[in-house]
Amino acid sequence: MLPYIWGFMIIASVLYSMINGTQEQLNSAILTSASDAIELTVSMCGTVCLWSGIMEIADKSGITNAISKLLSPLTGKLFPDLDKSGKSFRADQADRNMIMFVILNTTSVQLIPTMIMSILQSAGNNNPSQIIPFTWAASVSGLICGVISVKIFTKREAKKCTHQ
Repeated sequence: MLPYIWGFMIIASVLYSMINGTQEQLNSAILTSASDAIELTVSMCGTVCLWSGIMEIADKSGITNAISKLLSPLTGKLFPDLDKSGKSFRADQADRNMIMFVILNTTSVQLIPTMIMSILQSAGNNNPSQIIPFTWAASVSGLICGVISVKIFTKREAKKCTHQ
């Protein structure tokens, strides 16, 4: 459905520029936007490479294992049915742990929102780190709402199963 919406918007904008006689401005905007998109992509590649390298170093040095052990009491409460051996499993339908994992990934608490900060900096913002407290507030509130929702819906499903 989304490709049809985008296609319609592109066709409508081209037709509108033809009717108003602003094709040159449309062509200029298209080329400028393409150039800006390439510039943004290249600048974000540097940020991704930096943090990928830092995570690789953290993994090889054992920091990620230490963090995993530190967070194991919390993950034990979030994923109570998880197989402690770490072996993956197949299921025909999503269970509570799978749903919780999806919620945690989609809400993803951002400690340092590097992508947004690099976008702000490339757009000329002099203090891109000012976004950090707002990012924390938004991501933590989203995480809390997501975890509470999973807990509520899994309890509701458990009640349905026991009453049947």
